[in-house]
Amino acid sequence: MKVTLISQYYPPEQGAVRYSWHLAKGMAARGHEITVIAGLPHFPTGKPLAAFGRFLPKIRVEDSVRVIRTPLVMGSNTQSLRRVFGFMSFSISALLWAVLGPRPEIIIASVPPATSAMSAAIASWIRGCPFIVILRDIEPWRALKMRGWDRRACGRVFVGLFLWIYRRARQIVVMHEREVPYLREQGVVPGRIKVVPHGVDFAHPPCPDNPSPQIPRRPGRSVFLYAGTIGLVHGLPQFLEAMAEPRVRRLPIDIVIIGDGQYKPECSRIVEAHGLENVSLFPAIPPEQVAGALEKADVLVCSFRNGDDIPLCSKFYEYCSVGKPILVYGTNLAGDVVRQIGNGVSCPADDAESLLDALSNLLTNPEEWRRRGLEGRAYAQEHFSQVQRDEQWAQILGSEG
Repeated sequence: MKVTLISQYYPPEQGAVRYSWHLAKGMAARGHEITVIAGLPHFPTGKPLAAFGRFLPKIRVEDSVRVIRTPLVMGSNTQSLRRVFGFMSFSISALLWAVLGPRPEIIIASVPPATSAMSAAIASWIRGCPFIVILRDIEPWRALKMRGWDRRACGRVFVGLFLWIYRRARQIVVMHEREVPYLREQGVVPGRIKVVPHGVDFAHPPCPDNPSPQIPRRPGRSVFLYAGTIGLVHGLPQFLEAMAEPRVRRLPIDIVIIGDGQYKPECSRIVEAHGLENVSLFPAIPPEQVAGALEKADVLVCSFRNGDDIPLCSKFYEYCSVGKPILVYGTNLAGDVVRQIGNGVSCPADDAESLLDALSNLLTNPEEWRRRGLEGRAYAQEHFSQVQRDEQWAQILGSEG
């Protein structure tokens, strides 16, 4: 089957790129003819990668996938207005490539950003083929809700527009069952909703021997590591404020944060203001180096704001796959899952007493938690395998053939 996948972000870019990347590789390996339309790599710094440039499209074959990288307005994750123009400009350029290139049998849009779904919908109408929407997050509804804009008139109009587009998709693929009720309430036919979560490629795992940052380790202390985007939903400033509480601060813990994002400057300010000598901030690293960094930690941290009802991200699945115990800070689906698996603990954000209890629990019996971390890896191999995800996608595309 000839498939066009519209995904604004794609490796070697950083951020939420793994789902589209795994999907494209997996379907190409099963004999489908996959074309990915992506933006020229620049995220999260806003600066073009030297190997791709800023203005001219680049077409390459990567892992048997034809990847077309198109020009767009480039903005860093701290330049909100430029990112909005980036979404709009990519939507236009992706539409042109989808309409003027060889006719696909199906078009898939990876959301966010939601504008990718608009390109897919228009292109599918012009080319006379169905389209599928991957909702890694229900945008723009969730982004507006987190900022309190979902009840404003303009916000309701904006959300309504994209829900109208989603209802016309042949299939909507979401990351978790939790997303299904909302879509049903918005008029999406239940039979068109499929749940296909993130997966971990255990067959070809990232090599932990790849160079990674020198993780600070002091005698008699445990390393708690966060690796990922530092954005609004991740609540890292709140986490660091809680770590500055005197009783928590006295625990033998060193915090390592690897990543970039809109709230990293705020994290740096908190570290400096409180003199948190046990906190180290590193820039983002390439995906192939992440496994090596995670292997050097004792505990992996998933941090969220309370009340943000977001699905599980690829970072959570990767954490489970390396066999380390997990601390979930903030009320979130991730906390429910680690309690179910037994490979971690969770606590509400902005509750220093609960955080103290959770950290003390993890420090009390490190051997027991190492064992539980390995059980988490075994669970991930059974339930989060990318092979399973590829099979689910093969069935979806097979039903469209």
